[in-house]
Amino acid sequence: MKSFISLLFAAALVVASPINIAERDECGNTIVPFYRLYNSATGDHFYTDVASEAVSTASKDGYVLEGVAAGVFFNQQGTTLPLYRLWSSGAHDHFYTTDPVERDFYTTNNGYKWEGTAALVYTSQICGSVPLYRLYATTVKDHFYTTSATERATALGLGFVDQGIAGYMPVRGVVSGETVN
Repeated sequence: MKSFISLLFAAALVVASPINIAERDECGNTIVPFYRLYNSATGDHFYTDVASEAVSTASKDGYVLEGVAAGVFFNQQGTTLPLYRLWSSGAHDHFYTTDPVERDFYTTNNGYKWEGTAALVYTSQICGSVPLYRLYATTVKDHFYTTSATERATALGLGFVDQGIAGYMPVRGVVSGETVN
């Protein structure tokens, strides 16, 4: 009986202990695929968290679905911020950034058009998230994003320039073959 009361008391302490709701909430819980497509004619990589947009883009615009670049948030979750999607018709390049100053610079000075929010991501490495590496190929004017260290190394070997980390993704991507086009 004494041990039962001790156990009950210990359980009450655990239940009554404060729970850090802010920490739990900042991790988010509704993850969707962030599809990666590639157009070999233009050398452009395109990313979207909308399955119907991925299918439509692949069927009419010459893109091929390469897989899922990462898991992302479709709606605001805790401390996530928008990953902005920009498009340059002159360069045939999609560009993604979480920085509104960089977004505005590219739309004002580099001929890009802001297409809206591609997804919501973390801007720091929390909740077990993984980096989304941003690389750029000056030869074909293509921004390339990956959560794979292997793909990143391959892209660097192909002449892509490392542009740092675009954001942090709650789930690593799954891309067929992990080849860089």
